[in-house]
Amino acid sequence: MRNYICTILLVLVCFCSSCVENQKYKRARIVKARQAFIMGNKRPDYNPNVLIERDTVYVYSNDSIYLPDFSPQARKYSHWYVDGSQNEDMLYEACDFNSAYTRQFAANIAAKYSGPFCIEQACEIYRYCMSRWGYVNDPYDQEYVASASETIYANLRGDCDDFAVLVASLMMSVGGRARIVTVPGHAYAELDISSLGTKSYILEKIKQHSKDEYVSRIYTMEDHGGVWLSMDWGEGKKHIGQNYTVPSHEYDLYMYSNQGWHWTPYSK
Repeated sequence: MRNYICTILLVLVCFCSSCVENQKYKRARIVKARQAFIMGNKRPDYNPNVLIERDTVYVYSNDSIYLPDFSPQARKYSHWYVDGSQNEDMLYEACDFNSAYTRQFAANIAAKYSGPFCIEQACEIYRYCMSRWGYVNDPYDQEYVASASETIYANLRGDCDDFAVLVASLMMSVGGRARIVTVPGHAYAELDISSLGTKSYILEKIKQHSKDEYVSRIYTMEDHGGVWLSMDWGEGKKHIGQNYTVPSHEYDLYMYSNQGWHWTPYSK
């Protein structure tokens, strides 16, 4: 009987050890995958033959957007790190949604639809930024993540992570709940629509806002107590909620709560 019990215990110990080793291996694989997230942010290969000309300088006053003087702030962090916890500090600086400059820009766009934060305001902010966005690379051989206020001052020019930081910050400036997601070679933002209505209601509002554009569906993720609507950037995208440009089974979530950003790595 004693030998039988010892055998059972030995099997359980071996099983537990195997589980621990498997978890260590999985974690090591995820950490290795994170190396790709120090991206260089290559332009998503949506349509490499598309070349969109933009005005060199966009005059915001033409849209009745009047901004305070811009005073760039010194930043300690301005690129992605392998250690996602360091990116929490970087995003805290970059997503300056509560600065006067970013807040006033967002409020002027959203005010087309007066009232509490709603899907119409989100549609208008995304449409405004997407329709005027000019894609330009980071500095040669360097990774740079611009703050939202920097991107506004630069006439809405930058790469995919600059766009993600911008739209997330603008939504947050007027009461929305947004987050940022990184995948190998790309970054994008998502908006929590769980308090704005059902998905069918949101789809109908996006259709109405898009007018002549054909809108058949919206793309969302459901986790962390929210329904997260895609605000991804890509050539040809015109309305909020379009498909993700770079799908991936490896991704990092950066969520904002308690006045700070929090990193969670995921591997499907």
